[in-house]
Amino acid sequence: MTRFNELSFAELHAMNGSELEQYAERGEASRSDLSRGVVHQLHLSDNWLCDIEHRCEFGAGAPVNIRLTLKSHPQVVVCLTSSSDDVPYWQVSLPFDGGVSVAWLCCSETFESALIFDALRTLETLVATGLNTPEQLAAALQAIIDVEDGRCRWGQYPYAVALLRQLRGGEAGAITASDVKRAALNYNPKDRAGEPKDHYLAALNTLVESRGDVCPLPLSGCAVGQYFPQTGYRLSERQNRRWNISYSRREKQQDKDCLQKRRRYQTAVAQAEIELAFVTPMWLEVWYKRQEKRGIYDDDLTDMLAAWDGGFPACRTGGFAQDSRCGQYSMR
Repeated sequence: MTRFNELSFAELHAMNGSELEQYAERGEASRSDLSRGVVHQLHLSDNWLCDIEHRCEFGAGAPVNIRLTLKSHPQVVVCLTSSSDDVPYWQVSLPFDGGVSVAWLCCSETFESALIFDALRTLETLVATGLNTPEQLAAALQAIIDVEDGRCRWGQYPYAVALLRQLRGGEAGAITASDVKRAALNYNPKDRAGEPKDHYLAALNTLVESRGDVCPLPLSGCAVGQYFPQTGYRLSERQNRRWNISYSRREKQQDKDCLQKRRRYQTAVAQAEIELAFVTPMWLEVWYKRQEKRGIYDDDLTDMLAAWDGGFPACRTGGFAQDSRCGQYSMR
């Protein structure tokens, strides 16, 4: 087994197309070292599977030709090719429509690992929002690229304008009320009392820019599920978890309060029993009034008095009785 000759970022960054061609022409081992060095410098996450071209199996003809496949969505395949004598650019692309069309993620004259890494991370973020086919990802990426390239040209609502143009098939032209109506179902241009078009554009711009995390008025709540279904599901699950946590905390607090109340009552009963042990028949009424103010139940008082009565033999013939009018105890 031959040892992998690792190339540094500085070496890869300094190579132009001709130098990459010359390095790859040394043999398949050198070409594999070149591709492995590129993969090593990308610092890919565990979400990606990497496939390096051997000989000409991918058919691009570039010194470095790598296929990156998303593990959770095998249909999402990203192509990374290096510059060469014929094409002096490093290119990262996403094929869609069965390979007939291609969405360009990034393009640079030299090897820029940070630029490629950011493009792949953007792709992962879009997949996490619920866009899981190459066609959907290509449309979203095109909208993002159009926004970043045409921010000054499209004014203060670049994301909203990009979304509306994508919804009408990429046709150029001014944004009309019908375009906004197509994107925001609750918008009615004929309603004079309703919100103006600019407010809906601002809300759509915020919605797309935040990837569905923020859905401001006057948009309806279904807009998140319409454009970012995974984000809508995540937000609803987060709200449900918050409600469950709040209910659980309130229930635990109520149980804690009941337990403390029961312990305080038991302490009061025990204190009443101790005081009753030192009470003579003459002071029985005073003791009873004091326990009544403490909130001790009559059943507990009856049990305590029944036990207390046995300590006074002189009172056994008469015993004690409870006045039905006031509930107080007196000697008979």
